[in-house]
Amino acid sequence: MAFEEFTLKRRPVMDTPMVSILKQGTIGLNGVCYEKFFKKHKYVIFLYDKENNTIAIRLTNEASGNTYNIRVSRGGRLANISAIAFLKYYKIPYKEGSKSYTCSWNSKENMLEIELGKK
Repeated sequence: MAFEEFTLKRRPVMDTPMVSILKQGTIGLNGVCYEKFFKKHKYVIFLYDKENNTIAIRLTNEASGNTYNIRVSRGGRLANISAIAFLKYYKIPYKEGSKSYTCSWNSKENMLEIELGKK
């Protein structure tokens, strides 16, 4: 009998901002991401860079025809944003299952960036 050692997949550190694209077509924010970037805002605007396969989320407190609501969980630690129209338009896969990504803050453009090629 030959045994194979189990290797645990790398799990994100709990103090790392993470964004998940959920199979329901929503974008989920972990507590660190919400607290650090989104807490003081009510709405977002989605942007997409096809060449680099990168989503950007610009934060705002002014509603417009292009904004999406930030929905906060009852406990106030997590949040999500309905993004199904955005994901479908740019053909960003989401139905296969949820995927989590690290994200970075672009202070020059004042927006959160998610490189879809990175996990």
